[in-house]
Amino acid sequence: MDWGRWWPFLLLLAAGLVYYFFFRTPAYEKYYQKGIQLYSVGQYEKASVEFLKAISEGQEEDVPGATQRVADAYLMAGEIFDLRLGRFNRAVEVYEEFAKDYPTQPKVITARIRQAEIYLEKLNDPRQTVNIYENLIQQWPRNPEVVPLKRKILETYMNMHEFDQAVVEGKTFLEQAEDKRGDVAIRQIVADSLAYLERWDDALLEYKRVVNDFPDSYYAKLAHFEMGNCLVRLNRLEEAMRTYEQALTSYPNPDVVRQRIQKLEQRIKQENKPMKIEWENLPLPIPAATVEESSPELPPKDVKKGKRKRAKR
Repeated sequence: MDWGRWWPFLLLLAAGLVYYFFFRTPAYEKYYQKGIQLYSVGQYEKASVEFLKAISEGQEEDVPGATQRVADAYLMAGEIFDLRLGRFNRAVEVYEEFAKDYPTQPKVITARIRQAEIYLEKLNDPRQTVNIYENLIQQWPRNPEVVPLKRKILETYMNMHEFDQAVVEGKTFLEQAEDKRGDVAIRQIVADSLAYLERWDDALLEYKRVVNDFPDSYYAKLAHFEMGNCLVRLNRLEEAMRTYEQALTSYPNPDVVRQRIQKLEQRIKQENKPMKIEWENLPLPIPAATVEESSPELPPKDVKKGKRKRAKR
């Protein structure tokens, strides 16, 4: 064979292969970039179509670059349906499909959190929100995006007025914490939930823990004031007064503390005030004659002689 004749063709073929594998723009990337362009000029409906095409094409190629771009396309499509087109159920479906097809992809966390927020804020389904948060905590317990979801679960329960559940789950989170003090925000929510349940002794104990374990935190300033409220409810008024006075220098709204102090001072004065008898409100005394006439034990008087009659035997 005359290899000299074939060298130009072989070089051309090699160049084509190099270009195909190293320089060719994949279809999913073209669709994605077109979606970005349409999104930037406000053509959101058309952009969503391009992102969905990018997802479909990217799923056909099993390479890391394709998986990354598919994840980006899912997030962009979900954002458009949620924030731009107001099609909340469709956004939930997109995020759900992403989580199902790529459960270990880190960007699934962002998608699931967005999905939970849609359920909470726009579809009025807080229980779905709690379920999603709990699944994320179970799957990604140490992820920085996931750790704050424990607090959001408790806040959701409080907004649903399920204070008992907030206490139960909050104490579970505190027991699971690596730091024995637990998370200060979670402990504060547990204390607030106990206060809503009017379990004043238990709430007081939790507020004290916030103050003692996290003295420099913002929550300690709030907890100090709430300790005073609990003490008032428990009728420990002198302790409540001292606690309010201590909270006065740190509470974010000192005017509120001053009002509580004024009301408490009035209450303490009222309770320490000696009892005053209002004589004008007492009933008039009964005349002695009326008592004698009506009493069966007194014998009738002899008016003429001024002597009592002797009883006959």
